[in-house]
Amino acid sequence: MPSSLELWIPFAIATLAFACVPGPAILYMTAQTLAHGRRAGLMSALGVHIGCYVHIAAAAIGLASLITHAPIVYAAIKFVGAGYLVWLGLRMFLGWNNGSNAADQPGSNSLRDSIVVEILNPRRRSFL
Repeated sequence: MPSSLELWIPFAIATLAFACVPGPAILYMTAQTLAHGRRAGLMSALGVHIGCYVHIAAAAIGLASLITHAPIVYAAIKFVGAGYLVWLGLRMFLGWNNGSNAADQPGSNSLRDSIVVEILNPRRRSFL
């Protein structure tokens, strides 16, 4: 294990820089908050948190091994996740509300949508 400060200082700086860069979940929660208000932002944060538990459970049951050995499954998960994010974006930009009274309760689907976004996020997961 390296004990030299010449190695630890750049490592600490890089770690700090990566920790400060917002990821897709933070950007999603921010967008929900700006578009629908504080309640929607809080529900999005809760949904992202719940979605993380799905990844923890998947790692615990060995889904990582399946995805590692079956790249087609991983590709399918990435494409489904990307498609869902595109659908959410189109729904937001085009004003589709799927026949619900979303105008009565701004951000009422934020919890459900944020759980799905976190689960299907096409970025590389830590359990892979």
